[in-house]
Amino acid sequence: MANSEIRRKAKENGVHLWRIADALGITDGNFSRKLRKELAEAEKEQIFKIIDDLKKQPIRKNNLITGGGDSCGEDVVACTCDECGEPICVGEKYYEIVDIIICENCIEKICEDRRVKQMNIYEIDNAMFSLIDEETGEIKDFEAFEELQMQKEEKIENAALWHKNLIAESKAIREEEKALAERRKSLENKAESLKNFVNRTLNGNKFSTSKVAISYRKSTAVEVDDEFIDYAMKNNNDLLTYKQPEPNKTVIKGMLQGGFDIPHAELVERNNMSIK
Repeated sequence: MANSEIRRKAKENGVHLWRIADALGITDGNFSRKLRKELAEAEKEQIFKIIDDLKKQPIRKNNLITGGGDSCGEDVVACTCDECGEPICVGEKYYEIVDIIICENCIEKICEDRRVKQMNIYEIDNAMFSLIDEETGEIKDFEAFEELQMQKEEKIENAALWHKNLIAESKAIREEEKALAERRKSLENKAESLKNFVNRTLNGNKFSTSKVAISYRKSTAVEVDDEFIDYAMKNNNDLLTYKQPEPNKTVIKGMLQGGFDIPHAELVERNNMSIK
């Protein structure tokens, strides 16, 4: 998304895009269209400075004024919204939450933001599509559309980061499993070597102390020589077991790439995603 760092900085500092547009002397619609294409570094620095200035502006709270305010016309300004900085006129509805004053528009925006954050990717796509005029293709609400776009990108980013963490964790577990398997194999080999040593030493005789007892029991086991396979294949296949055959995809791929026609096999193009 073009100029994502501007959008992110504005959002992190609680500065609405329309306020930046107002500082630039243009409409919020024109500013939203301006952000569609990547801006020059000089323009970005100018906007970053505007964001810094806007976030530092003092917020008037419970600032009762006896005269009329610019935004209230002839009405009296009762206080200022802590969220957007706009004056709230006497008689207008507002909310006071733990000494923070929020106008009705900002409450609706906060509720909408929370609703958007709870939406999944498909719901966000549908919401973005609903903001596009079907006849003209124009975006009906640029700020809402871009907010949805930012939320979509944030969800994709979080999913990709989670994927990276899971892959890293699985790799660490796999390496630990490999180390444990190697250690287990080494211990098993040492145990078998010691068992063979004791067996050769005792030569079938029992042995016991207060801490250990060694005895022998008779058992049967099948042993075959090198000629058994040929004999069984010629005389009795029931004496053998066979593994399920699998296609040799390395050979098949090489033949297909070489121009050979192999029934029931084909090369398929895939678009493999990489997350780094």
